[in-house]
Amino acid sequence: QVREQQKYISSQIRQRVKQRRAEKLHQLEEALRAEWQKAQEEKMKALEKLFLSSLRAVGEGHRQAKENVSKQLNVIVIEVLDVLEVLRLPVSWFVYCFVCVCF
Repeated sequence: QVREQQKYISSQIRQRVKQRRAEKLHQLEEALRAEWQKAQEEKMKALEKLFLSSLRAVGEGHRQAKENVSKQLNVIVIEVLDVLEVLRLPVSWFVYCFVCVCF
């Protein structure tokens, strides 16, 4: 009977050890999963910031290009008006020539 008790106690001890090991593995799995999830979220936030920064840069580039074109166009118009004034031609003459050339 003592022998059977020892076997029973040994079996219970093994079972508890097995259960604790399974619990520890489960806790480790949960901790690793939470850590991985946090890392993924941080990566996603970093990529979102990079994406928004890139969009802003593209928008700024477009704005500057548009500004440059407007400035260049203003310079050309002023030069044309100066030439028309020197030649004593009316602005309507330039408009007529421009329309003929463009269309």
